[in-house]
Amino acid sequence: MVEVFTYGNGVMLGSLFQAVAALTSTPDYLELIRLVFVISALIVAIEIVWTGRFKATGRLFAIILMMNAAILSTTDVQIVDRVNSANDSLVADVPAGLAAPLALSTAIGDWATGAFETVFSLPNDLRYKSNGLLFASRLVEATTQFQITDSRMANNLSEFAQGCIYYGMMAGWFSIEDVMEAPDIWAALPATEFGNAIFIDYEDATGVTTLVGCKTARGFLDTDWTTAMDEMTSVYGQRMFPEYAEVDAKARLLSSIPQSYTYLAGISSSAADVVRQNAMINTMRQSFTNLANTSGALGAAQDYALAQAEAQQRTTYSTLGAMAGRMMSLFSNVLETLIYGIFPIAFVFTLIALMQGKAIMMYFKLLFWLQLWPPMFAILNFAMLTYSSNVTTAAVSAAGGGGNALNMLTFTGLNAVNSDMAAMAGYLSWMIPMFSWAIVSGSGFAAAQL
Repeated sequence: MVEVFTYGNGVMLGSLFQAVAALTSTPDYLELIRLVFVISALIVAIEIVWTGRFKATGRLFAIILMMNAAILSTTDVQIVDRVNSANDSLVADVPAGLAAPLALSTAIGDWATGAFETVFSLPNDLRYKSNGLLFASRLVEATTQFQITDSRMANNLSEFAQGCIYYGMMAGWFSIEDVMEAPDIWAALPATEFGNAIFIDYEDATGVTTLVGCKTARGFLDTDWTTAMDEMTSVYGQRMFPEYAEVDAKARLLSSIPQSYTYLAGISSSAADVVRQNAMINTMRQSFTNLANTSGALGAAQDYALAQAEAQQRTTYSTLGAMAGRMMSLFSNVLETLIYGIFPIAFVFTLIALMQGKAIMMYFKLLFWLQLWPPMFAILNFAMLTYSSNVTTAAVSAAGGGGNALNMLTFTGLNAVNSDMAAMAGYLSWMIPMFSWAIVSGSGFAAAQL
C-alpha cells in the first residue's frame, strides 16, 4: 500500500482512483493496450529491417516491462487529505504506474510543505496544511461580519441598542467613551448601569411582546445570549467549515478564533467573547443608523450612505482578490484531478515506441510541477501572515498605550486590513503556477511572465 497526499481534494481523488482502477481492468482497455503493443512491435520490426540494426529492440523490451509494471501490477492507495481528514479513503487495485509516481511526488511535496511550516513555527490552525491560504485573515474578516442569527434575539437587542444604549448615553447613565472603547461592550454595561425610566419592547420565548424597563431588559437579554451564542457559533462554524459535521465545525471555529486574534492582533479573548463583541458592534451600528433614519437625522443618514458607497467601491477590489484565492484552490484541485485522471490515456502514448520518452518525461514533469504548489503556498501563507500581523496589530492599537482591543473604534480598521490582506494573497497566488513551472522546466520564459 502507498500513500497519496492532497490538500482538500480527498473526495474527488477517491472517486477518480476508483474510476481509473475500474477502467484499466476492463477487457476493452486491456485490448487497447495489446493493440498499441502490436503496433509498437510492428514499428520496431520495420525499423530493424530498414536499418539492419537491433538497437530498437531495447524500446520493445521497455514497453513489455512498462505493461507489466504499470498496468498489470496493482496496489492499494491510501488517500491522505491534509485539510480534512474526513475525506481520507482507501482505494484498492490502483495501477502501480499511477500509484507509485504519485506516492513519490506527493510525499516530496508534503514533506517540503510540512518542513517549511515547522520552521515557520505557525500555530497549527493557521498553517496552510491545516486550513489553506491566509486562513487567519479570512477568519478575522469573517468574524467582523457576524450577525445574531436568532431573529427574536436580534430584534430584542436592536431595540435595546436604540432605546437603552443610545438614549442611556444621552441620559448620562454612561459615557460615549464607555461604549466606543469597551473591548467587551456587553460586560462594560451591566444592569446596574441602567435605569427603568426608559422602556422598550421585549419579545419573550413564547412570542409575547411586553414593554419593559432597560434594567429589566438587560437581565432578560443576558439570559438570551447563551442560546443566541450557541446558534451563532453553529451557523458560522458550518459556513467556515462546510466540509465538517455541525458539531465538529463549531468546535473548529471556537478553537481557531482565539489563535487567529492572538497571532494577528495580539488580542487574547475567548472565542465566545470575540463572537459576542462583533455581533454587538454590528447590531449597534445598524441600530444607530436606523435610529438616525427614523428620527429624521438626514445628515447622519447621508454620511452613512456615502461611507457605504465608498466601502462598496473598495470592496470590489477585495472581492476580486478573495475570489482569486478561492478559485486558485479550486483550479489546483481540478488540475490535479485532470493530470492524475489522464493516466490511462497517457500510458497508451508511452507505449508507442516513437513517443514514449517524451510522454513519460512530460507526465513526470506535470506531477512534480503540481507538488511544488503546496510548499510555495506555505511560504506565501507565512509571508502574508507575518505582514498581516504587523498591520493588524497597528489597526487595533488603542490610543495612549492602552493595549490592543476589538471595539467600535478599531472594528472598521480590523475588517479593512484583513480584507486587503486576503485580497492581496489571492492575487499573489496566481504567480505560483507559472513560477513553479519555470522551476520544473528550467524555463526563463515562464519566470519572465511573472
